[in-house]
Amino acid sequence: MNTKIVLSYRRSDSDVITGRIRDNLVGHYGEDAVFMDIDSIFLGTDYRKQIKDALAQNKIFIAVIGPKWMGGTGKEARLNQENDPVRIEVETALQQGTPVIPVLVGGAMMPTEEELPSTLKELAYLNAAEVDGGRDFRQHMERLTFAIDRILKGSEPPPLKRSRRWIPLALAGAGCLLLIAIGVWAYPSILAYINSKSTEKVVVNPTPVPPPPAPAPQPAPPAFSAADCKPQSASFYDDFHRQDPGWNFTSDDPVRYDQGQLVVVPKPNSGFTPKYLSLRFQNATICAHVQFPRDVKAPDDASGGVVFWAANNSNLYVAMIRPDGGYWISRLLAGTWINLIRSKSDQIKTGLGAVNEIKVELIDNFGALFINNTKIQEFRGQPPSGGGAIGLRGESELSQANEWRFLDLAVMDNGSSKLVSLPSAPSGPTIADCRPDNVGDFQDTFAKPDPAWQLNTKYADYADGQLAIKLDENTNFVQLYRSLVFKNATVCLTMKSPPAIADLEDVASGGLAFWSIDYRNYYLAKIYPNGSFTIFRKLNDEWIPVVNRTPSEAIKKGVGAVNEIQVVLNGNNGLLYINGTQVSEFRGNPPPTGGAVGVYAQTEAHRQNDWRFLKIAVVQDQ
Repeated sequence: MNTKIVLSYRRSDSDVITGRIRDNLVGHYGEDAVFMDIDSIFLGTDYRKQIKDALAQNKIFIAVIGPKWMGGTGKEARLNQENDPVRIEVETALQQGTPVIPVLVGGAMMPTEEELPSTLKELAYLNAAEVDGGRDFRQHMERLTFAIDRILKGSEPPPLKRSRRWIPLALAGAGCLLLIAIGVWAYPSILAYINSKSTEKVVVNPTPVPPPPAPAPQPAPPAFSAADCKPQSASFYDDFHRQDPGWNFTSDDPVRYDQGQLVVVPKPNSGFTPKYLSLRFQNATICAHVQFPRDVKAPDDASGGVVFWAANNSNLYVAMIRPDGGYWISRLLAGTWINLIRSKSDQIKTGLGAVNEIKVELIDNFGALFINNTKIQEFRGQPPSGGGAIGLRGESELSQANEWRFLDLAVMDNGSSKLVSLPSAPSGPTIADCRPDNVGDFQDTFAKPDPAWQLNTKYADYADGQLAIKLDENTNFVQLYRSLVFKNATVCLTMKSPPAIADLEDVASGGLAFWSIDYRNYYLAKIYPNGSFTIFRKLNDEWIPVVNRTPSEAIKKGVGAVNEIQVVLNGNNGLLYINGTQVSEFRGNPPPTGGAVGVYAQTEAHRQNDWRFLKIAVVQDQ
């Protein structure tokens, strides 16, 4: 079998559209060049071996992803089963280093890293194509075949096919022109005949068409000043001399810290995008010093730059530069890349290992790209409501992996001037240090009801001098004390794990809410009975990880265990302590007027749980 292209799909998800895609590719590359299991796998054959044999010969792997590609949701999704044929196909292609092109159909979005099994997480960061089954099908397939031809033959575009479809079109056009000519020639004679038969002369006097209304004036782009990104006055600064958990890197990510730099090494023909999703900025200036790779075969095929206006993993903007002096600005919209601008500039320091400063200034829905303090491009976009996250991106060329180095990243937010440094750790804090001795402090031991909690008694109530939260299986709930808000403060919570837990490794967890605006927007530090913790931000009902789930010896494990959580808040920085031991530091976007506090509980996927809260206290900095 001389297979070049393998089509992977789930029959219950995209059977019909995949058949159309296959037929189109067969017409372009030939019957023997396209492998699709519905046509090519013989009865009685071990599909696992057949899949691996087929993938061993192919040059391109196309993963057709529709709305039901996961095969369900959560742990029960077919994709999470190791014997799932679709999973085996994609895993094998990624392991063999085969170029993988995700193709989105039926309005599907690219799955996020969190939705994929660990062996498929790389798929979430691959550029996806879109194929619509409607009127744009042919145009979308032309784009797809162009991308395939580039991989198969380098950067050379596909040859144009000779076709005779122009003949009927030309004949039809000639016929239309002939009819128009006859009408123009006969019009005066017809008009004279009508006038001769009528007592009143017919006068053709068409009503003049009124001029269209003047278009509404478009807002003029603002004047960009390119403020310097100075660490001492930045709202966010990272020089990568120490690991910041807010980046949420995992052991599988192609990234490492080296000599005070962040090093990103994507696989060939792919990219990787570190994002700081827990922080959001509106009008801001973003700066990064980027070093080109020292080994590049095709300087026009590798690029690196900054991320801005990021809403999530599938919706963001990037400004990128290349070692050949090229630059481009693109938008990732619902998992599909859309090119805004692509050009070259002599302001870019070219060559291997060269260091350039990329600066993006954002004002409302306008932006300007500066390279080495010179403005080279203005653009407009659609920033997320409430501000966008920032990040970095590196892309490797087709033939090999490239090593991108980022020296720093800074954000100037609305010209604010505040030193960005994590607060120094208090010495040996414990829950006893949360003594509300001053006016304005807060404490509740739950010995008697406090109506200001406004408890949702369906889930929360008082029991045995404690606040009890009892939930159905696979449910989470937060109870906020919204009548009080705090800025710089220390927040403490004593909590007790449920008396019965079927699976300590499950999602059952409890914790402390802080920096809360309402029930759709707050931060959460929580612990799991298996001895791990995590920090999340809930932003407009979307969960964004701040610190990934991390094991800690400081946590008392098991059922009925009592733990003490303490969060120290200073400006936009925080420290998390568990039972008197510092376990993490983090950054955030606290509400300008201060945030409320609260308690949180989550049950196991298949079991009810009863979480208990013994005490909460807040001590404000004086």
